[in-house]
Formats: sequence, C-alpha cells, structure tokens
Amino acid sequence: MVDQELAGFDDVPKSQVFPTFTLRIPMPRGVKPPAVAESYKLRAYREFLGLTQTALAAKLDRSPDRLAEWESGASPVPFMDLAHVRQIVAGQVREETQRLFKSLKPDLNRSDFDGIFSTPDADIRFDSQGNLYLGLVFIEGYRKHTLQMRLDDQKWYGIDEDGNATIVDEAFLDSIIESGKSRLS
Repeated sequence: MVDQELAGFDDVPKSQVFPTFTLRIPMPRGVKPPAVAESYKLRAYREFLGLTQTALAAKLDRSPDRLAEWESGASPVPFMDLAHVRQIVAGQVREETQRLFKSLKPDLNRSDFDGIFSTPDADIRFDSQGNLYLGLVFIEGYRKHTLQMRLDDQKWYGIDEDGNATIVDEAFLDSIIESGKSRLS
C-alpha cells in the first residue's frame, strides 16, 4: 500500500515524504499517560547512568549483543535484569538529589535530607505536557509534588498531582524544608 502511494516519488528520499518529528501530547486531566516500554526504560536507565552498552552488559554479566537486543526490543528484557538496573538507578537518583540539594542549600545536612525525603524509585513517567522524567522522590509529609528529573534537560522538577512541572530551585527547596519542619513541630 505505501509503495503504491509512493509511485512517482522514486527520486525523493523517504525522509522527505515521511518526515520525523518529536511529538509532545498534553495529557487531559484524569487520563493516564502511555506506559513506557521496558526496552526504552533500559536504554534510559543506561544513559542516565552514563554507561555504554558494553559497560552495562558487564555489570549484568551479559553480552553486549544481548543488551543491544533488549534495548532494540528484539527480545524482552528479563525481569531480574531490569530490576537490578532499577536498583542501581535508584541509588544514583538518591545521590543526585542529595547533590542537587547540597548545591542549593549548602547548610543542609544528611539528617535533614533523610528526615524529609523518602527512598527514591527509578520510575519513568510523563508530565502533562508529554515530557519524560526519570526518578521519583517522595517528600515526607508534603503531598503537593514528587521530585523527578526530566530526561531531555537533566534538571529536577516538582511534579504535582495534575502532572504540572515546577523547576526545583532554592525557593522550591525552602518551601519543602519549611513544610517538613512544621510537620515535625
């Protein structure tokens, strides 16, 4: 069918007939965003960790060819391998959030951090504008936002229940800390 529709366009590259583009789809309230494929999650995790396919394959005791098959979707990602990578990513998310908060609030000590922020998860999800985020950090006693890193700009955002994003800056962090202190009082 496509070849018949392309008759007369033999000298035109298919990329001009079928251009590629990035699509961001706003999510209507109450509509869940699409699930992220396991193969895409694995690649996003690997890129977040700054590893090559060869380096991640070595950590998993797998061949680089096998990892390439998983990332391309040619074969399913085994649950245990994906769970192992998620655990590594969750640890890195924790380190990244501590580093972020230390850069914004140098006087923030580890006990302040541990008392306010939950154990991070390596979740991947969309916001209401279709941006993709990695990591999920809940803030104890604070239900307005969860903290997540947007994959395209590698910046941290607070995501509210409607999927709206707010950049995490010093003022945002101060409001979280004050909320946590008032909860503990």
